[in-house]
Amino acid sequence: MRAAYDAIVEDYAATFPSTEPELPVDLAMLDHFVGRVVAGGGAHVLDAGCGTGRIARYLVDRGLSVVGVDLSPGMLAMARRDHPDLELHEGALTELPLADVSVDGVVFWFSLIHLTDNELPVALAEAVRACGSGATTCRSSGGTAGRSRCSTPWPTPGSSRRRGSCASRSAASDTVRRSCSPASASVAGMVRIGAIVLSTADTERAGAFWSEALGYDRGPNPDFLAPRGDGPTRLHLDRTDRTHLDLWVDGAEEQRAEVERLVSLGAERVEWDYPDDADFVVLADPTGTLFCVVDAGR
Repeated sequence: MRAAYDAIVEDYAATFPSTEPELPVDLAMLDHFVGRVVAGGGAHVLDAGCGTGRIARYLVDRGLSVVGVDLSPGMLAMARRDHPDLELHEGALTELPLADVSVDGVVFWFSLIHLTDNELPVALAEAVRACGSGATTCRSSGGTAGRSRCSTPWPTPGSSRRRGSCASRSAASDTVRRSCSPASASVAGMVRIGAIVLSTADTERAGAFWSEALGYDRGPNPDFLAPRGDGPTRLHLDRTDRTHLDLWVDGAEEQRAEVERLVSLGAERVEWDYPDDADFVVLADPTGTLFCVVDAGR
């Protein structure tokens, strides 16, 4: 792998000096990563498999300090030539040349794809070692499914081979090792079905029926039915709105990233008369069916 990248480094650096290959959703994911690192009180991150330093430069330009590690001396030479301010080290992802708890987040940008199934859990455990509590990972690995994800625990071999995702660290390296099986991977994005909005002429009668039928509780607003316990999907009854899905995210950055991801999958933005304090974005799926992406964190 080292020799292969050393052989193409001149052409690679000339063809991709910056973020030319990235889609808008990829850059939105990187921006989301920056926001999560900063929100957690961090600033110093690792670009694991930094190559010519183009993604490290993107992160530095957005306020982070970055240390880059790469196996290819040729790639690092280009990175030092084009980005002399970056801190760069030669090394393998399975044996990072970093001290314990020395970075606040890790970016794997098209780097995990070069590891074998045996090497992948070792690399993830190394990343856990290098990160402090609350660190965030961002990974991009090709393909079109599951572009974005924010969840715990850290990435597993199955999930980390999708195009991109972000995940918060909440588990130690032994948990990462135990969870390293494709069967445990999730294809979910940051977005989730928060509520089904049901158009009905009589919300009182509909509420009485659906609360009994589903075992849902009617809250202070009887038109809002919530599952008992920790069930994920609510039912909202409305006399004037059309029946549609409300997809929930947990903040403005996640909302922006998910809208970009859904558009990249075939959704379309819909012209809408939004109120000034709108917490939702209206989209249409490829068949024209409308749905909303709602910032549930507001």
